[in-house]
Amino acid sequence: MMEKRFSASRAQSGAALVVSLLMLTVLTMLGVSAMQSTILQEKMAGNYRNRNLAFNAAETALRDAERYIAANISADSPFTTTCASGLCLPSSTGTPVWENIDWSDAGNVLTYGVGGGGTIAGISSNPTMIIEILDELPQSNSLEAGVVFESNLYRITARGVGGTDSAVVILQETLKN
Repeated sequence: MMEKRFSASRAQSGAALVVSLLMLTVLTMLGVSAMQSTILQEKMAGNYRNRNLAFNAAETALRDAERYIAANISADSPFTTTCASGLCLPSSTGTPVWENIDWSDAGNVLTYGVGGGGTIAGISSNPTMIIEILDELPQSNSLEAGVVFESNLYRITARGVGGTDSAVVILQETLKN
């Protein structure tokens, strides 16, 4: 029987193994970093869309409130300091009314649709708004001397939410009617 003889070889140091493990570690770290960056970009895009939906909802609510004022507000409309039905008198404390209002209380706000607006797709809840009556403005657009027409100034504050309730946009406008 023939015996196989192995010649004494140099001892292996394992340098190839160490180098390949280091390269694998670096590639893994690059991959994880790229995934985290992609996930962050996806979240930012989603949040931007959500905020855009909220902004559009609030803007649409402002237009709805303008239509509501034109069709329903008169000299005998019940503006109160408690903002019953979303019709408010200006604050006497110096704090803006819209900062103290409970936007979730349907008795204190007007809900989108009161001015004839339709539905808004993609939002978690309908926008709400309040209307504050400000001082009457003397207006003299008449060619006749001494004729003065009064017009009212209203501050409309609209609150819109996006696809989730975490994206909130509050817009204001002043309307002369």
